Parts: sequence; structure tokens; C-alpha cells
Amino acid sequence: MQEYGLVTAALGGLGFYTGFSNVPLEALFADSTTHVNRARMNQYKFATRILASAAGPLTSIFLFFIVGNTWTLNELKTVFCCGLAVSSPPILLLLLFRDNQALGVESDIAHAHAYSELGEENTEESERMASNDYHELGDGLNPSHGRRSASSASEDDGEIGEDVAVKTHSPSALYWVPRLFAVSDVILGVASGMTIKFFPLFFKEESQLSPIEVNVIFLIAPSCVALQSYFTRLLASRIGRVKAMLMVYVPGVLLLVLMYCMSIGYDVKSGSVPLWQNKWVIVPVYVVRTALMNSTSPVKRAVFMEHVPIEMRGRWSAFESLTRFGWSGSAFIGGLCVDRYGYGATFLVTACLQASALIPISIVGFFVKD
Repeated sequence: MQEYGLVTAALGGLGFYTGFSNVPLEALFADSTTHVNRARMNQYKFATRILASAAGPLTSIFLFFIVGNTWTLNELKTVFCCGLAVSSPPILLLLLFRDNQALGVESDIAHAHAYSELGEENTEESERMASNDYHELGDGLNPSHGRRSASSASEDDGEIGEDVAVKTHSPSALYWVPRLFAVSDVILGVASGMTIKFFPLFFKEESQLSPIEVNVIFLIAPSCVALQSYFTRLLASRIGRVKAMLMVYVPGVLLLVLMYCMSIGYDVKSGSVPLWQNKWVIVPVYVVRTALMNSTSPVKRAVFMEHVPIEMRGRWSAFESLTRFGWSGSAFIGGLCVDRYGYGATFLVTACLQASALIPISIVGFFVKD
């Protein structure tokens, strides 16, 4: 019991560090990207982070192969301590970030006019630009400079060789889009927290998988998420970002409902067992569902940051950290639900909450015109 208390306290400290460091880190990243390349850079960052997270299960597979492929405390302690040992270098890398190396107001150039409509005095030049949905960025940071050269655009953006047209956003979009995404993220965070922490235990108890088999699942899943995030971004460039998010989220929610359906319709007396005890059925469903539900983050992050002024990005990133707190709190509720009603009922409640989170995202589509 004493060890449980120590582990709980240590994990609480780790969560505090993550929430405290993530706020300025995400704001600085947004300040270091432009409207043109933000979605692409978010996708690169997201894919790198997801693929790196696959290194943990891969290392665990190697360690369980050496110390023993069983769910005993000694083996789990060894793997746990090795994981803690490799967490120090990323913490030290935070010392290398510098605010003065960010792009600053250039990362906010797409909204210079719209922000002025929210409260600043409009100039004659900004009123002229308001008559068009799009305006061309000029030399440096001043839109009134007109056109910038192809070589300058190519140098700044890496892939744009012509004049860059950036869409301005209406004041109503700047007000509602971040708030609608915030509501959606809170609901998704609460829903995911009820379930995601219990998947390893679910595979151990219900599907009766070994430690190595469980880690293989969590090795494959991040790779599929990274791959799907690339296809989601391609889909977003063709049909629009909000539509792409919905087209990915809906089947992901339905697959979680399918996982619930695998827990019903069996009869112990006749010798039948829940379908999710068949690992060749439940594992592909879980992996595809995980890839779909987690692949929209780069696209959503790009849309979100486009509608947040530069001076507010740290504040909104802090709010996202609060949603993670709700995510952790809902894990407690999810644990109670699993103990009392089983995994199937918890999956169904999670799917219903996730479906309700799609309503605010749908409303965002009225403000975001890709």
C-alpha cells in the first residue's frame, strides 16, 4: 500500500510537470510557424511524437523478453524504472528553447486586420482589405507592402514559390472557433479519460494477452496514428479541414460502439465467450479506432491556432492543460464504471460522449471556410 502511495505521488508530479511545461511549449511552437505551413509543421511534430512513443512499447518488449513475459511485480518494476531513466534527456532539452528565436507577430499576420475589427482602430488600408476575403502578404510584416517575391516566399515557407494569399477571419470566427473547440476538447477529454487508461488492463483481463502481446499492440497503434494523420491532412486539403475531422471521427466512434457490441450476445452456459476474447478480432478494431480518433490533432491544432491571437496563445494552451486535468479525473469515474458495470458499458458511455463532442466541431464548419 505504501508503494502504491509513492507511485501515485510520483505520477502526480509527472502530470504537474507535463501540464506546466506543455503550455509555453505549444505556444512557442505556434509562434514559430506561419499560417501557410502551420498545418504541415503540426503534422510533422505530431507524427514525430507519436512514432517516438512507439519506442516505449518496443523497449518494453525487449525487457519483458529478458526478465520474463509475465504480469508479476518484479518484472513490471524493472520495465517501469527503465522508462523513468530515459525521461530525463527530454526534460533537459527544454533549456534550449528561446522566445527571441520565434517568428513573433509574423506568425499572426493572417489575423492582423480581423483583430483590429475586434477592438482596435481600423485604418483606411485595413478597411480596403476587409472588402476582400483574401489579401496578399507584402514584404516583411506589413500587408500594405503589396506582393512579395517568389524567392522570398520560397525561403520563408519552404514550399511556396509564388505570392501567398492568406485568408482573413471574421471577428465572429475568431471569437467562436476557439471556444467551440474548447468545449469539444473538454468533452473528448472526459470521454477518453474514462477508457484509455484501462485498455492495457482490458487486454490483460478480458483478452488474456501477455505483456509482450499488449506492448506489440501499443507499438503498432502509434505507427498507425502517425500514418493516418498524414492521410487526414491530405483529406483536409481536398474536402476541407472540418469535414475531414468529422469524416475521421465518426467511424472512430462507431468502432468503439462495435467494441461494446462484442461484449453482448454470448451465453456462458452454452460455452460461448465474448467476441473480444478473440485477439484477431479485437486488436484490429482497437488499432483502427485509435488511429482514426487520434489522427486529427495536427489539423485541429492548425485551425485552432489560426483563430487565436498571438498574445492569447499561452492562455488558451493553459486552458488545454486544464482539460487534461478533467481527462485524469474522468479516469477515476471510468474505473468505478468498469468495476460496477464492466468494460462494455464503459465503452458505450465513452462513445456517446465522443459523439456529443462532434456537435461543436460541426458548428465550427460554419465559421471555417477552407
